Amino acid sequence: MNEALEYQVNGARYSLAKGDILVLNQFDIHQSLAAPGEPYHRQVTVFYPELVSSWSVPGYDLLRCFDRRDREFNHLVRLSR
Repeated sequence: MNEALEYQVNGARYSLAKGDILVLNQFDIHQSLAAPGEPYHRQVTVFYPELVSSWSVPGYDLLRCFDRRDREFNHLVRLSR
């Protein structure tokens, strides 16, 4: 992956590094801002909300980060560094 890859989600820009995860729902407007001609690698995981909600337990909703977030929600989860 290009070291300077930028990604835009709902108008917010994120500088991505190898191993980063972006949390998006079906309503988020998103796009890669990779330099033209620069290759980058991404993996997409799609799941059925009905399936995931069946794994939730009282007091811990696994879908909260997708459907009930505040305006300051940070889409980026940094696993490396």
